[in-house]
Amino acid sequence: QRSLTVENHLERDLPSVFADRQACRQILINLLSNAVKFSRVGGTIAVTARDTGSAVAFRVEHRGIGVRENDLPRLGIPFF
Repeated sequence: QRSLTVENHLERDLPSVFADRQACRQILINLLSNAVKFSRVGGTIAVTARDTGSAVAFRVEHRGIGVRENDLPRLGIPFF
């Protein structure tokens, strides 16, 4: 309905991750849901996963409204 494009930028041969599968799944669902919710019609959402050497980093990026810079330190505070 919103004509969004989702791009997949996953590195090949990513290592196995020792983590709570359900928690990781829920985090990615929340990030993707927010990206869809706040993206402009016709926008692009990019999903990236890369090996940092000590971890696997996931990133969900879009060009929507985003978080104001002065609110960044408060991310992670419950109910913010």
